[in-house]
Amino acid sequence: MKRLFSYIPSISTLEKYMLPSLLILFFIQFHYYSFYAQKFGEIARYVDTSKPNIYKQIQNQHQYAELYQLANKYKDTDTPVYIVMTLQDNDFLDYTTTYYLKEKNGTKQKSIYLTELEMMTRYFFYPRLIPTLSFKQFLTLKLAIGDILISDQDLRDIFPPTSHIAVIPTTPKQFIMNVKKPPKLHYLFYVTQ
Repeated sequence: MKRLFSYIPSISTLEKYMLPSLLILFFIQFHYYSFYAQKFGEIARYVDTSKPNIYKQIQNQHQYAELYQLANKYKDTDTPVYIVMTLQDNDFLDYTTTYYLKEKNGTKQKSIYLTELEMMTRYFFYPRLIPTLSFKQFLTLKLAIGDILISDQDLRDIFPPTSHIAVIPTTPKQFIMNVKKPPKLHYLFYVTQ
């Protein structure tokens, strides 16, 4: 008989107490899980989804909420969208800028300035690629009606108010800042004429 059970390893005292306690915890968790799995339909019937909530108001307080909504609207269309970055040199580096020094571009070495605005725009519009234009490239660009412009500067200061560029309205942000330096503003425009 001794040979018959010789292949079973001996159980320590700790294992004798741990195994039953783990089984008890499992059955307690399973009881609560099965309760919620069965009763979820009944619980959901008591929740009135027609009542207004403040979820959208809270989401609109995010700095890039309008950019996200714009991306959802134009991501799958053929409408041209451009990022106009006017500030691209060492004087304007800040905490929102990722600076890649001397990245090789062919034979030349080129500095790339990738701001938080560009990163968020590319993230929201993915898989669509949004070109980033310098201010000089933007001035030579032929715009068509309906084109979308995302800029780090207010283009209304550069162009006259009666120009063919209109502002996409944004909600005022009233949240309490928890960073020492407020984020840079960005502006959304569309071409009207």
